[in-house]
Amino acid sequence: MGLDIVVFKSLSAMEREFPGYRFGREPMTGECWVIYPEGINLDWDAVTVRSWRVGNIMHVAALRDAIADRLGEGSRLERIVLYSGSHTGDAIEEPSFV
Repeated sequence: MGLDIVVFKSLSAMEREFPGYRFGREPMTGECWVIYPEGINLDWDAVTVRSWRVGNIMHVAALRDAIADRLGEGSRLERIVLYSGSHTGDAIEEPSFV
């Protein structure tokens, strides 16, 4: 078990990068997919800004401790991202970044 983080490209970035394509967007994760032209599937690297394997449970705990030392206990990064080394399916919505 461990923690992987993915940041998807925005809809506007996808439209700039692929002019003439139309995209659907998953509202929770922001992940985009091609709806026009039909039958086009873009590679993972084309739709993501960054995909990162943080590490296993022990790595996440060590990173959480290091972040707490630098930012203080209970930082947003600690509460929203590094709270567990084994959670799955989470999405961080835009208001959380403000």
